[in-house]
Amino acid sequence: MLARRHVLDGREFVVLHDEARRETLELDPATWAVLSCADGTRDVEGIIAAAARTGARSTPSALSRLLIALAERDCLREGAPDHAPDVVTIRTRPEDVAALPIASLPNYRYHCDGSGGCCRAYGSVLLTPGDRDRARAALPDHEIAGLPAARWFTPDKGSAPTPLSVPVAVDGGCGFLATDGSCEIHRRIGLEGKPQGCAAFPRMACADGVEVRVSVIPECACVLRPVPDGVGEPLDEGWTRGADIPAITVVDVLPASVVLDGERTESRAWLRSQVAEVLGEVERARDPARVCWTRADAWSSPEPVDLEPYVASLRGRARDLLRRRTTYVGENDWVLRSLQWLVGTLHLLGDADLRSLIVAPTEQADPVEVRYLRAALWGYQGFEAGPAVRVMRTHAAKIWIARAMAEVPLAPSKAALPLATLSMLLRGHALARAWE
Repeated sequence: MLARRHVLDGREFVVLHDEARRETLELDPATWAVLSCADGTRDVEGIIAAAARTGARSTPSALSRLLIALAERDCLREGAPDHAPDVVTIRTRPEDVAALPIASLPNYRYHCDGSGGCCRAYGSVLLTPGDRDRARAALPDHEIAGLPAARWFTPDKGSAPTPLSVPVAVDGGCGFLATDGSCEIHRRIGLEGKPQGCAAFPRMACADGVEVRVSVIPECACVLRPVPDGVGEPLDEGWTRGADIPAITVVDVLPASVVLDGERTESRAWLRSQVAEVLGEVERARDPARVCWTRADAWSSPEPVDLEPYVASLRGRARDLLRRRTTYVGENDWVLRSLQWLVGTLHLLGDADLRSLIVAPTEQADPVEVRYLRAALWGYQGFEAGPAVRVMRTHAAKIWIARAMAEVPLAPSKAALPLATLSMLLRGHALARAWE
C-alpha cells in the first residue's frame, strides 16, 4: 500500500494506492494523521493516543471501522516494520561491484532544459533522511501549498516511518517544483543540496562482471533529444570505480547466466559481446526497431512482426491507470495527459492496417530512436531481470508504438517526445507489467 499526499486546487488529501487490486482510496488529512500512527506497535487505544499528541483526533469505533475496511482489502500487515526509520538500504551491492571500473555511454551528452518535466512525471520522488533535513533547513519559512514542513512527506510505503519518503504532490507534480519549472531546493542551495536521487537522474548503472556501465534512463525528452557537438552535460561524474557511485543510485547486476527464452541461457560474457554487435548495427541501420526484432529472431525461433499482442495487453492496463489517475489529479496533469495520448494511440492501433503501416521498415533512422537504443542497450536495461529475447522485442514494440504516438495530436506539450513519454509510463508507472 502506498500513501501519497496531494494538494489539488488548494485542497489537501491523501491517496492510498492499492497496487494489488489496482484501486485507490482517498482519505482526508485528519484520517491519514491518525492512520499514520498505526506503525505496527500500537493497539487501537495506542494509535488514538499517539495521534492525539500530533493534534489528530479519533474514536475507537471510527478507527476500528477504518482498520476493518483496510483489512478487508488486505491492506494491513501485522507487526512492526523490520527497518529503522533513519537507515537507508536501497539494494545491497555485491563487493566485487565496488572494485569494477566505470564505463560511461560513449560519445553522449545531454542538455537539461530546466522545465521540470521529469519533476512532474513520477508519482514518487524518493528522499533520504538527509535529503529531508536539507530541504527543511534550506526552506525554513517555506510552505508547500500552505502546508507546514510537518506535512511535506509521507512514507515510501505503508503508514509507519520509512527510511525513504515522498514529498507532497501539488497539482500532480513534486511539491518543491516552483511555478517557473525550477526546483526550489536547487534554487536555494544549489545542485549539491538537491535530493540525491534527483541529482543523480537521469543516470543509471549496471555491472556486467567486467565494468560498471553508466548510462541514462531514457524517460525524459532532454535525454533523448540530440544536442550539437560541444553542447550539454557529460555522464562522467568523476567516478572511476563502482564504489564511487552514490548509495542512492541503484547499480543493477547482470546475472552470470542470462535467460534467453524459456529455459535457454547464455553467459553474460556472451550477452556483452552480442550487445556490442547490436550497438554497431543500430548506428548503421535505417530502421533501429527492425534491428532489435531481427536480433531476437537470431536468439530464438523467428517470429513474424506482430504488434497486436503488445497493443492489446498495454491498452487495458493504460486505460485502468487513466481511470484511477483521473480521480485525484487535475485535467492539466502531465501524466494524465500523457496517458490520454497513449490510450488514444493504442485505440487507433487496434486497426490492423494501421499497425502494418507503423511497423513497415523505414528508409532513414530517427536520431531519437538511435539515442534511445544506445542508452538502453549500453546499460543492459531490462536484461538484468527479463529474458533477453523478450527485452529485444519489447524495445522494437516501444519504438513502433512511439512512432504511432507521433501521429496523434494529444501530446501534453510541444516539447514532449513520444519515445521518452512512453518509456516513462512503462517503467515509472508500471505499465510495463502488461508485457511480462
